[in-house]
Amino acid sequence: MSRFALVFWSLVAACGLGAIVAGMIGNARIASRTVAHAHPKAIVTARPVPATASPRRTHAALGDDWDVVVDRTPLPDADGNARVAVVVGPCGADPALDAAFARADLPLAMVIDPAGADAVTAAGLARSQRKPFYLQVGRVPSPAAIGHLLARFGGAGGFASADRRGMAPALAGTGLAFIDESGDADPAPFAKAGTGLIRRDLTVDDRDAAGYVTFMLGRAVVLASARGRTVAWMRPRAASLQALRAFAAARVRDLVALAP
Repeated sequence: MSRFALVFWSLVAACGLGAIVAGMIGNARIASRTVAHAHPKAIVTARPVPATASPRRTHAALGDDWDVVVDRTPLPDADGNARVAVVVGPCGADPALDAAFARADLPLAMVIDPAGADAVTAAGLARSQRKPFYLQVGRVPSPAAIGHLLARFGGAGGFASADRRGMAPALAGTGLAFIDESGDADPAPFAKAGTGLIRRDLTVDDRDAAGYVTFMLGRAVVLASARGRTVAWMRPRAASLQALRAFAAARVRDLVALAP
């Protein structure tokens, strides 16, 4: 083979080898870019699943978080008897469910949202069935607003809200009570003003399932044995009414009327 041919074929081989190496490097870079820019949904990270849901809920009007079960110091003189007072609310949006709760032969109270389309009717039905009812407000009402609401609904047992600021003096001397939906109001200002205070102890239907509501009503009984009485909040739902009726059939003696 001539010297010229030898040089020629050596150059061809070198070019071929270079192309192979360049291709390998290029593929590696492409793969690297592909991994670095993978779509976020393609990357899945395993997380431990909690055994139970977080025991908190959000107040629809104020955006405040509150505990499903309010932490409270047991009464030292509790006699061990369970007294559970049930509050249903907010009512005023579903005529059928409002009527079902109002007509239930059980000692329950109703909290009515004045903005509900069925609010006035729900209040009239509660009154006809001798069910105490309270009007739900977002914040402390002015004296004029109190007068207007009482005139519109033909009276009420008081007001309910998650915002207790200013409620004690606003209701002083009116004979109206206050239901503290958050459950952690300081009783001292209310006692000083002579305003009746009812504090929620737990919410029993944080999950819309009769089995869960039944379990939480049982928990209300346990809490009542240590606290003397518990105020159990439930929403006007079919599953909640079903569970309440079943609970009452077995433990009606543990249900008491709501009172400050």
